[in-house]
This record gives sequence, structure tokens and C-alpha cells, in this order.
Amino acid sequence: MTFDGLVIKYNGFHPSFEKHTLLEQIMGKIFDKAPFGANLQVNFSKKKKLIKASISIKSAAGPFFCSAAGEDILEVAQHLSIKMLDRLEKWKTERFESSESDQSADETPPSGSTLAS
Repeated sequence: MTFDGLVIKYNGFHPSFEKHTLLEQIMGKIFDKAPFGANLQVNFSKKKKLIKASISIKSAAGPFFCSAAGEDILEVAQHLSIKMLDRLEKWKTERFESSESDQSADETPPSGSTLAS
């Protein structure tokens, strides 16, 4: 599975093919929810037993970033995924609420005027 605009980097280790494939699937779900045309970069680094991960999304809608750490790479990736999906959902909610309030403001007649039927 490949996604243009999705890059996963490893520093200090390289996971098995199976784990890499699972990580691609997890990150692919985030990529699917990201703003149109976004670029997503995921970094995993390992020092002794600790795995640190960060995900950065760059898009016209703005940047998104989060990080997580732990000893199991799949748990770290799941935690990272949950955090980023929550941020993207919040962005979408705010974006559509803002869009709806802009529309209703456009439809509200100026004070003292009436709408003709």
C-alpha cells in the first residue's frame, strides 16, 4: 500500500515487514482523513527500549502535529493515530461550523428590511 504524500521514517531501527505494513495501514487511515492535498510525515525513533514517534501534516488548511512514546511500536502508532484523528475531527467540526455560520449570516436580511416571498 502506497500513498503519495505519506512518508514513514525510522531512526535507530527498522521494523519487520509485517509491522511496517501495519504501520502503513494505520497511517493511511490518518492520511485519508487529512485535508485534501496534504503531506504527512511520520517519524519513529528508538533509543534503548523507548520508541518516540511524531506525525506532521502540512496542508493548505494549516499544519497539524502530535507525538507519542512507549515501548511497543504498534501501541505508540495507535496512540498517535487516536490523537491525530481527534485533531482532524476537531478541525473538520470547526471548519463546517464556521462555514454554516457564514452562510446563515449571508441569508440574514439587514436590519429594517424584509425578505420578499
